[in-house]
Amino acid sequence: MLGCYYAQSPIIYFSPNPGSWGCEMDFVPAFDGRSGPNPLFDSSDEYVRGRQGGYGRKWRQFLADNPGLYHWFNDRVTSTFLCPWRTPDGRDLDNLDRDTDHRLFDYSGQLVRKIIEHHTPRLLIMAGIKSLHCLNETLRVWNLAEINRAVVGPEPQCRKLVIDRMDITVLQIPHFSYRFLSSLHFEILAGWLRMELREIGLKN
Repeated sequence: MLGCYYAQSPIIYFSPNPGSWGCEMDFVPAFDGRSGPNPLFDSSDEYVRGRQGGYGRKWRQFLADNPGLYHWFNDRVTSTFLCPWRTPDGRDLDNLDRDTDHRLFDYSGQLVRKIIEHHTPRLLIMAGIKSLHCLNETLRVWNLAEINRAVVGPEPQCRKLVIDRMDITVLQIPHFSYRFLSSLHFEILAGWLRMELREIGLKN
């Protein structure tokens, strides 16, 4: 659930749920205990060849095209899920939360708050708009209008918010299994992400 760098850095990368999210690629975690890069951020030839059909093919392509960001994401960034209760897709996760009288997101929020307490992070990176909404469901820090106004980057899925009471910056980046992302999108997104990281003071 938490990758291999738990509580070692001020950065946490959140993705929504171990299932798929209405896209063409399922999320099949590969936390195998080996040393080296976080599996989510591993763009090595060996790893990509072995998992062409898995979640994150475009994400690994993005990292391979931007080695500076590849090394940054593998420098003790903790990667984890917002809702670790696996469901086949996002709709089933929403239904499960509803059927449990919203205890699913409540329990997930307890885990997320404990992770934040252990890390005292300066930055949370959310993969996709659904992750940002899930974070808000678990922490209840913004209203919908604040989230909708937070688009700041080159894509509608690039957002920047602040959790004032925790002094934490939240960056939302696209979920990289979406079909519309192209090499041009990658280049523009990489420039925006590097600029935001420098502004926060987390990248030279």
